[in-house]
Amino acid sequence: MESKLKKVFNLVLLSFPLVAIQAFFLAIPPVAFPSPSPSPHSTPSNRAEIRREIIRAKLKMAHNPGSAASNRSRLAKLYLKAGEPEKAITLYRYGIIVESDRASNYHRKIGDIYKRMGREDLAGIEYNLAESGRKPGSGRRLNRQIQKWEEEGRDDLLLQQYLFLLWTKRESRNVYIRKIARLLAERGDKTEADRYYRWLIKIYRQQAGEKPERTLDYTYWIADIYEGIGDMASAEREYDRAIEIEGESGGRALIKKAAFLASLEERDRALELYQRAEMRDGVDLVRLRLKVADLLKDKGDIPGSLLWMEKAAAVGGEEGARIKLDIAQSHAWNDQPEEALAVYRETLELLDLRQRARVMEKIGRILTDLDRNEEAARAYKKAHDLWREDLGEEVADESLLERLAELAEKAGESDKAGEYYDELLIVYRDRMEEEPERSTYYHRKLGDLYRLLERYDEAAAHYRIWSRINPSDPDPHYRLYRLYRDYFEIGRASCRERV
Repeated sequence: MESKLKKVFNLVLLSFPLVAIQAFFLAIPPVAFPSPSPSPHSTPSNRAEIRREIIRAKLKMAHNPGSAASNRSRLAKLYLKAGEPEKAITLYRYGIIVESDRASNYHRKIGDIYKRMGREDLAGIEYNLAESGRKPGSGRRLNRQIQKWEEEGRDDLLLQQYLFLLWTKRESRNVYIRKIARLLAERGDKTEADRYYRWLIKIYRQQAGEKPERTLDYTYWIADIYEGIGDMASAEREYDRAIEIEGESGGRALIKKAAFLASLEERDRALELYQRAEMRDGVDLVRLRLKVADLLKDKGDIPGSLLWMEKAAAVGGEEGARIKLDIAQSHAWNDQPEEALAVYRETLELLDLRQRARVMEKIGRILTDLDRNEEAARAYKKAHDLWREDLGEEVADESLLERLAELAEKAGESDKAGEYYDELLIVYRDRMEEEPERSTYYHRKLGDLYRLLERYDEAAAHYRIWSRINPSDPDPHYRLYRLYRDYFEIGRASCRERV
């Protein structure tokens, strides 16, 4: 097979001097090659002789495929002499394809050409590829290089690398066709991207014929491609085909088509398919019922959505508890506080300490909004105690201290809140010394806390330091203004003027 490929290539060289391969490798060149120019030492007669040598080398390659490798190198050198480095590079890249065992050598030669052209960046890439081909782990190095190009936005290099891998790694052809298509689409070349996608569809259909047991998977992939390129009618036909193939044995195809229809905002048709899928074997009922709930919510049917969430929560356990919390939150958002409180309370025993503490905080907020302040204070006290129980013998960090102080304050335990605030003052000062680059953040925290503690002079001092560190920031000036406005009689007008 390889000798046939070489023979065909050599015939192409004779008939169309490197045009076909150039069109493949140089369709989107990474650099603008300099205009071909002959060697500075060549004369017209020398140039004519080089052209004759090129023709002879092509003839030898065509009539003696066995010596194609040596003739390829000779022909590449002749192209360099003729001032046509792009043709030499194309020859070496073809050598990488048909003689993968010599790929490192060819990469090195391409690197030498780029170096002579003054393109050190591209030369370095080729030298790295040459080196990686001689050592284990080259795949990882190549992946790192591709990742670097992705981060740098080097679409030109990525495209050429994917084109190269497409033809050298036949076992991964489908992967690279998809990568090339996506890259072309991102570059705005929709026509060319569609051509690759449709090529991939053709391959999938062929492979589905060769592996009938995987026909359903290939059908899903084809539908996904059609959806991606915006051919929704073809995508829907493929999903219908998948439903027909799957028959009554499962609901996966129904669910996939329902999700497709939901993305098109055809919610009623999607709901009908989800309900059909619910009766099939092997379906994840929890996920399915939550999808139905989301669709009904999008339609504005809140009672229907909550009903399907309740059905999903019937699974019980941790997952059921999580869904119940979502149900309670939905009640709260839809101005149903009593229903929200009932669901939160019935779920408490299913939760761990931290979850219970968070739920008690939510219960406290709902009760506060209902002006049931005594019940709210008890809820906040319970939340505080649960956080302390979860902490155990460990030392509370900055964020937990802030939370505990706030909960103690809301629970009416001012003395305990004061103890937490004293701890926070120490923590903020220590952190400011440990992280001087964040000093403005901690001056703000200290200023705000001193203001809360009604120690206004100290609050103002920290706001002033903050403003001196970052004079372009209006925030410390505004906080000073509010402090003067609300708590100081002297200096109010001058602060307003400064702001």
